[in-house]
Amino acid sequence: MRKFALLLLCALLLTGCAAQAPAGTEDVFTVVTTIYPPADFARQIGGEAVKVIQLAPPGAEAHDFVPSLTDVNTIASCDLFLYIGGDTDAWALEALDSLGDNAPPALCLSDYVELLHELPLACVGEEDHTGHDHEAEALDTHIWTSPRNAITLCQTISQEMQQLDSQNSALYAANCQEYVRQLEQLQAEFETVMDQARRTSILFADRMPFRYLAEDLGLTCYAAFQGCSADTEPSLATIAFLTQVIEREQLPVVFCLENSDPTVADTLCQATGAQKRVLHSCHNLTTEELAAGWDYLSLMHENAAALAAAVQ
Repeated sequence: MRKFALLLLCALLLTGCAAQAPAGTEDVFTVVTTIYPPADFARQIGGEAVKVIQLAPPGAEAHDFVPSLTDVNTIASCDLFLYIGGDTDAWALEALDSLGDNAPPALCLSDYVELLHELPLACVGEEDHTGHDHEAEALDTHIWTSPRNAITLCQTISQEMQQLDSQNSALYAANCQEYVRQLEQLQAEFETVMDQARRTSILFADRMPFRYLAEDLGLTCYAAFQGCSADTEPSLATIAFLTQVIEREQLPVVFCLENSDPTVADTLCQATGAQKRVLHSCHNLTTEELAAGWDYLSLMHENAAALAAAVQ
């Protein structure tokens, strides 16, 4: 954090009272976001009327991202800054506070949905502890994994964009209405999957950032780690616990996340005969995924198909 504070100090010294806008953005409404989901939502709402800049580069681990001096200047120069809040992009609030009068209008998107705590340790591979303090668990900020939350976030972003750029307010409202319709279809697809489900438990040989989707669908989740854990090697006791869950509940699928080490998932699949599948957190996309045309909606439709295989 000391390194980040120095970057902010340099940014303030260089920007002074009038920050310079990035080249080519002076006459375009510019939205800057920390990670992929709000960037995709802003693009869907703004269309060609908006320039969207995502600070975390494609393929980067968002939790490890540290903004550069250029990034801080970009925030100071934009028309709207979108960030998730909490552990997902903890540096964003400090950046805004440090920019002072140079800070742009900003939305902390976690303020607009009901936040849930990360799953208790008993659900992530550890033995149950009598008197476990659920309130001590960190708040989970992977809010976009719920299509219902995504609808709320898009409507919030659209309303803010309409207020800040009244010239294009009708466009933003219409685009948001159409995108919300598609998100409602996505939510209906997940609900259909659960209506036809034979089981309501799923298992991750990985972190589990789908707390909000699980809450929406009534899923019980087991995982090697909590949603924002930096751990990558579960204990032997955790592997044994997850193996027992797979066998006890006859789970046909073991999930892992995109771009993660599949070793634990492979181990569990070899031991139990389960199939390995990926659920994409949409936290960030790689250059290859973006070039192939993937986006939040298409990835979440793929997640619905993977979930169907797990609960059949």
